[in-house]
Amino acid sequence: MALSDEQILSILNAEISQSTYFTGADSDHEIAESYYRGDPNGLEKEGKSKVTSTDVADAVDWILPQVMKAFTESGDILVFDPVHADDEEQAEIETDYVYDLAFKQNDGYVAIHSLVKDALLHRNGLLKIFFSPEINKVTKRYEDISLQELEFLSSDPDIAILQHSDNGDGTFSVKLVSTTNNNKIVIEPVRLEDFIYNIDHESISLEDARFTSHVVQKTSSELIVEGFDKDVVDKLSTSSTYRGNTSRHDDEIYQVSEDKSLRLITIFECFLKIDLDEDGIATLHKIVAAGDGENVTSILSTDEIAYQPWVSATGILVPHEFNGISIFDKIKEVQDQKTALWRNLFDNLYLSNNQRTAVVDGQVNLDDLTTSRPGGVVRTKRLDSIMPLVNPQIGPEGMLMMEYLDKVKAGRSGVSAEGTSAPQEIGDRVGSDGIDRLMTAKEELVGLIVRTIAETGIKPLFIKLRDLSRDNVDTIIDMKFRGKWRKVSPSEWGDRTSTTVRVGLGAGDKERQISAVNKVIELQSIIQNLPGQTLVSAQQMYNSVKDFCKMNGIVNPDKYVLDPSSPEGQQKKMQSEQKSAEEKKKQDDIQQAMVSAQVGLAKAELGKSQAQQQNVKLDAQNDSLKSQIEILKQELETANDAAEMAFKYEELETNTALELAKIQADADKFTENKEKVETDD
Repeated sequence: MALSDEQILSILNAEISQSTYFTGADSDHEIAESYYRGDPNGLEKEGKSKVTSTDVADAVDWILPQVMKAFTESGDILVFDPVHADDEEQAEIETDYVYDLAFKQNDGYVAIHSLVKDALLHRNGLLKIFFSPEINKVTKRYEDISLQELEFLSSDPDIAILQHSDNGDGTFSVKLVSTTNNNKIVIEPVRLEDFIYNIDHESISLEDARFTSHVVQKTSSELIVEGFDKDVVDKLSTSSTYRGNTSRHDDEIYQVSEDKSLRLITIFECFLKIDLDEDGIATLHKIVAAGDGENVTSILSTDEIAYQPWVSATGILVPHEFNGISIFDKIKEVQDQKTALWRNLFDNLYLSNNQRTAVVDGQVNLDDLTTSRPGGVVRTKRLDSIMPLVNPQIGPEGMLMMEYLDKVKAGRSGVSAEGTSAPQEIGDRVGSDGIDRLMTAKEELVGLIVRTIAETGIKPLFIKLRDLSRDNVDTIIDMKFRGKWRKVSPSEWGDRTSTTVRVGLGAGDKERQISAVNKVIELQSIIQNLPGQTLVSAQQMYNSVKDFCKMNGIVNPDKYVLDPSSPEGQQKKMQSEQKSAEEKKKQDDIQQAMVSAQVGLAKAELGKSQAQQQNVKLDAQNDSLKSQIEILKQELETANDAAEMAFKYEELETNTALELAKIQADADKFTENKEKVETDD
């Protein structure tokens, strides 16, 4: 059995009455605003200095640019981590999509600025992230349209014909309402005065809060446009101030117009864990109710939702508390002390310029004394009848105290005015390293504030934007990714909670990171040129250059360097490999030609050498035969037997002729080979 509206109203009013809220002129919220503006502190005296120090504003405004620079200078404030190897590109797509959603489809800079400044000044900053199914209705009139045009308008499901009339000449006059859907995900900064939450909540995150509510004033027209029944809206009470906005309206009902459609109604958008169907399990619901003052009186809608819409951030966390610590909390005392010092110093200067004087009654002309003019005469009856009252000078001591309080402020907030003498004095004592350590300590304090706001505010903001897109954007969206348009369907995304926050820890830390990445690029370039290196890939070189660009404020590094994993990068790689292959083939052909030429030259030299060796051998053989012939001749001459000598002579002559013929053949062959070798050379 479901709870009745009366029971739900009773539960809501009980939660509201026990909730924590920011309100009233005496609340910390209003006091912090007063200190930031430098308003009088109520201790002013007539005739005395009323100057007010603005240390709270100075500290907040010194820190704010550093925080905003960390969150808006780079496109990689937060990235979604891939869950497996094939998920890397998808994680990058989701990261780019959410960044565009925050800063292009919403005014992300203004929203984050509001979040950060409230966190610094009021302990907490608050954003509301929600899907808005807005419907825009526009009334139009058309004159003298044809029957075909009228039928075309009537067939459009987004057009409702209110009136039409026949002009009698075949044309028509038409009045219609055109309806368009303007669905969008909204990032809305929330005033802390308009927010209430259950008093026992003990975490900076509101995701597990039992009860939260955004109390706003809306016109009747706005409620009707949002889809609430006109008859129900007309019965709602006109708004009176509730406790969250009394400081703005001074307990008076504020109406902008006498037009009934513009009358203001107090609306409580409550987010409550409640057991509506009484099954024993409380689930989160969004209950929109109208009220008067601090009580809700009518329920307009009830919807079950998956998660709270809130993102709450703080600069200095307090464990087990929703509220953090603000710069106002840390600097308030310093501002009070410096205000008192300033006033005393100025009063002392006023007294120095308008010194008090003791006179003997009746012995001095008071008109002369009180009239101050150069060279003026004061008439007295006795020389000792006028005596100046000594005014002690507190200027030097006061300025020393001012410097001390400035150091206290710097220590508490991490920021200080430039030009103070303290860094130089430390440098004189301990060298340049002392200055570096001092600056690093200050930067780390501001860096801690930056990181805390990133983890408590920016990280849940991006996760909620992604989850809302997945749950509500059921259309295909065109998105430019890595220089190419892609079709993106958020409704098909799975769960993803792993993220990496990429923000620096201060200006000095960022400079060191830039220097480190620059050195990595130099080292990669050296390694890249080593033969056979396997340590650095093109993708790693691209990642280094990409990080270097983004650290220097270049949001789109792909404008200057080509991603190796992109289609253009792959095409460029193929072209480069093809060109390298062609160059290698040319080099191989040249090398082969050189080798062939060298082989031919070696063969020619070998043939020439062999021919020379053969020539020497033939000459030696020829000389040997000649020696043998001479020996035979001598033997013939000594022979007694003429017949034997004749026979031997004939045999010798025959053998000699044969040998000579053989030698001549070898000589002819040698000559032929020699001419051939000389021709080849």
